Amino acid sequence: YYHLTFPISARQEANTFRILPFYQDNVPTLPVFVTTDSLPASPPGEETLQFAFYGSTIGVKSRYTPPQFPDNPFADVPIYRFNADAYQAVIPAQIFDDIRHSNEFGENPLLRQIQQWQRIIPGRARTVSSPDGLVSVRFPVTALYDTIYARIRQYPPRFPIPPEYRYVSDIYDVQPFDQPLNYGAFLSVTFSDSLVGEKGIGVYYWDMKKGWLFLPMEHNPQQHRSVTRITSLEKFVLIRDTIPPQIEAINLAQFERTGGRNTPLVFSVHDEMAGIYKETQILVTIDGEWSLFEYDPEEDRVIIAPRFLPAGQHEVRITARDNAGNKATAVFPYIRK
Repeated sequence: YYHLTFPISARQEANTFRILPFYQDNVPTLPVFVTTDSLPASPPGEETLQFAFYGSTIGVKSRYTPPQFPDNPFADVPIYRFNADAYQAVIPAQIFDDIRHSNEFGENPLLRQIQQWQRIIPGRARTVSSPDGLVSVRFPVTALYDTIYARIRQYPPRFPIPPEYRYVSDIYDVQPFDQPLNYGAFLSVTFSDSLVGEKGIGVYYWDMKKGWLFLPMEHNPQQHRSVTRITSLEKFVLIRDTIPPQIEAINLAQFERTGGRNTPLVFSVHDEMAGIYKETQILVTIDGEWSLFEYDPEEDRVIIAPRFLPAGQHEVRITARDNAGNKATAVFPYIRK
């Protein structure tokens, strides 16, 4: 350890020092902030905490220090001030678990947050549930590579969606996001009584780049519950989508101008919210007879090769069903010379 002595001036309004060590070649390390004043205690009901789990220890980042109360379990936990107004305490996992199972510390916000997390150990099956009990994640014995702490936060939707779609549940925020899963876990979503029988309701997960994406699940109508295996922990929500897909011709006019020689027919089959994942959700017929086609889900395109388009005047009918069960049909007459 290095021992440093700092001069304190009585004329200073605050006695706070920022220590920035350097490695060789002038490479800086993380700074440390040291104060001679009393560190601010956590104001009741206003605590915002961030947890980071490292094997047998848990890091707690906070704008405030852990509060003081009788038999304080944090009495021997060092507090590291990593910013001018932010602190981190590294808590041994055993203390963390003792707090989780204790009822001695009242309504302290720090302890309430700690008690939300559950330790999941490889080789031991365990289930984590949301506060309302409608969403759960079951970790089988093969789910994990290493021990993690998990929880499900529940809060009202905060991401805007087009007005023709509707949130029908809270967001269920399954954490931690940064821990890889081995063989995955099983997400279970139970539909509340008010949603039973509603059309177009699906489970979605949040993608930072694409927004809400539909999550295919196996539905049990007797139990009003949907289950699927997940390979990562995400944010989940229920959204109602009753808007059918849009089907449009892309090159029909050009096809007829050129007589359709060596030119495929291309159609746009697009669904804004639930999406279309498989070509089995699309049916193409020509004059009532099934036709082979190619489906490009990345570009939302249905392509009919020239060899499947008979010469003369004919009719292409396309039926598409999105992941929420909404169906649309469009008919396109064409002439090929």
